[in-house]
Amino acid sequence: MVANEPNRRDGYDADRIIHDLHDIYTAIKGADPTARIVSPPLLNWIFTCIGCPGFGRGTDWAETFRVGYHLAFGEEPPTDIWAVNAYPIDWDNIPTLVPDLMIDQIKGLRAWRDERPFQAGKPIWVTEIGLHWGYDEIDFDAAGCNGLPAPSGTYREASVTDYLRAVYDCLDANAETQNVERWFQYISYRDIATCKTGGYAGVTLFDQASVGGNLTAAGRLFRDRAAGVE
Repeated sequence: MVANEPNRRDGYDADRIIHDLHDIYTAIKGADPTARIVSPPLLNWIFTCIGCPGFGRGTDWAETFRVGYHLAFGEEPPTDIWAVNAYPIDWDNIPTLVPDLMIDQIKGLRAWRDERPFQAGKPIWVTEIGLHWGYDEIDFDAAGCNGLPAPSGTYREASVTDYLRAVYDCLDANAETQNVERWFQYISYRDIATCKTGGYAGVTLFDQASVGGNLTAAGRLFRDRAAGVE
């Protein structure tokens, strides 16, 4: 998997990195013909975000990549798996807890893929699932934060776990029909209680980074679902 979220990163327009990706893919397959090539994971697919600086839709980046690769090399991209990082990014409505909006991104990728014969049937990996803000307020004037968003108000722990449960339920129920082969929870640990660049105060599975950290409520839910307990 190469080039994470290129649709939101400066300098990663599809037509600018097609040749680099081709060279990387060729090197990987040459070294290990059994390796599976994952598409660059796009940040969302048919939706980007609300209340944030704009970036391109995942579906637009993917189509430019697919068509450009074919024009340059006479074949479809050698992607064995299509990937998406799915988040309900809506800064006008916090906490950002809308499972249907996240699931719609996976369905959008499935529809795009199935409409293209050479891509139809390839599995989907949801390389990140999560949320960006679990608090019911944002403070842009917090001391020492220099205008960065700081968590404020109440962290809605029960609502966060309800959101994750709804997402897990939908993925479990539709994995076979949508051909979703893998999904990955973001993130094992991140400090969600202080201001930081990137505006992330969503979900963390542990309460600290060091060995011996405790599982959060979300971490316990993830553990139980992964183990088949819940």
